[in-house]
Amino acid sequence: MIVTFNNGWCRTRPAHLIGEGKCSVLQNYIVRDNKITKVGGTTRYNPTALTNKIPYVKRSYHKRGDGTFVKRTICFSNGSFYSGNDVTGALTLAQGGFPTNAIPTDLTFQVSGNSILYSFTGLETPYKYDGNGSYTFERTTLDADIMAAVEHLDRVFYIKNNSSDLDYSEEITPETIEDTILIGNAQDSINIAVVKGANDTIYIFKNNSIYELLGRTPSSFQARCITTKYGLASKRAICAVGSGFIFLNEFDKELYFFGGSESSIMNLTEADIRLREIIDTTYDSIESVCMAVHNGLFRFAFKHRESPIDSNNCELIYCITEPQADGKPKWSLVKGSNVLSYAVMNQQGDSNELLTGRSDIGCLMYHNRGWDFDSTAIETIVRTAEVVVSEDMVHDFLDFFIKAKPGHYSLNAIFKYFLNGRYSIGASSNLSVRGETRDVGSIHLSNSSLLNDRIVPLCNYRRGNSISFEIYENNGGTELEFYSIAFKSLPKYIIRNQYV
Repeated sequence: MIVTFNNGWCRTRPAHLIGEGKCSVLQNYIVRDNKITKVGGTTRYNPTALTNKIPYVKRSYHKRGDGTFVKRTICFSNGSFYSGNDVTGALTLAQGGFPTNAIPTDLTFQVSGNSILYSFTGLETPYKYDGNGSYTFERTTLDADIMAAVEHLDRVFYIKNNSSDLDYSEEITPETIEDTILIGNAQDSINIAVVKGANDTIYIFKNNSIYELLGRTPSSFQARCITTKYGLASKRAICAVGSGFIFLNEFDKELYFFGGSESSIMNLTEADIRLREIIDTTYDSIESVCMAVHNGLFRFAFKHRESPIDSNNCELIYCITEPQADGKPKWSLVKGSNVLSYAVMNQQGDSNELLTGRSDIGCLMYHNRGWDFDSTAIETIVRTAEVVVSEDMVHDFLDFFIKAKPGHYSLNAIFKYFLNGRYSIGASSNLSVRGETRDVGSIHLSNSSLLNDRIVPLCNYRRGNSISFEIYENNGGTELEFYSIAFKSLPKYIIRNQYV
């Protein structure tokens, strides 16, 4: 029989019921191309850390009046904006004076031939930056309580803190407000995010509903309610994916896909993950969640209930082009990446890199560089579904065959098997019942050939009705890629007058 890993992580059902190809534990792997691959490591952008964590990072592309482009790296930490030097990695103070607890959002708008980056905190007057080499920010005339904006029909549409108003500017004049549209009921709801979807459709996500903006001229602007069954949990808890959006629902703290109508809304985490059971649901933690799509992967950073740090320490990831048969994601958990903000570097000659702000120290991190998290070993664990070979007859499990791809290093990964549904905690064999949880040593993953190794279990510890497997690795600087585990088993027949 063959056990695979190609259907993602399932933590909501017992191991013998999770289904073929699913894993009861899947940490720091990516499920893609019918295999699991260890996530890439991270290295520092700035060698010298800032004094506080980085809740905002932006790779900004500015078109100048002469048609040329300039690229800028900007981040925010402890109430100040910093500019980044892509060569030395140095972060230099560009603009201070903001509240230290602010989490900025931004909008890029073309004004008189120049791309202007507007930054909003909802707590301080918005500032703008035109890509100048001195990294000089200018104060705008906009209201201080603006928290987010989107460009539409050569206008800018703004939402404010604790408000149901949608302000919009005059054409080509983003700092001159022309009028306001009331979105829904101002007595029991507030706007959380305004986003642009397919076909230039504007959606307003409130804390308890979703609206669509209709019309193309001020006289025809109106808001249509799409649903009152869902709402957005926080301003960064939404991300454009494919033809729609993934968002964190306010009511049950699960991830959903939204395709433009109530009937298109699909729960992505309830069946396999049950996110509300592992995410920290305090106000500050929900405000800190963030999302991005990079290199075909959707990434959702959040604080785990058991986080060793007081901020985001985990990510849920899946390959958006390889869903399960029912259309749901093949999830896996990334633990230890400590992401508080995302920026994708994929325009104007950039090499499609992912840059993130750390949630524990004041560093920006390049992703998919090396095989460690900032020189800390990446702990990988995969535990397969439990395969029941017989309900009523004991079997001898004879041989295990592990199929894996060699890497750039030779290393040993701990291999375990579990009989009859008895599991140890973590990566240690801590049960007193002999023969139910066995560590049969290490798999040697060499860099010379495709591994299809054979492991023979000890004869005294190989009998049972069901079996599952675990591979654990916590070495630094190594890569891993696994395809499947095959095993042989034979019924253990009872011989008369023989003890078994």
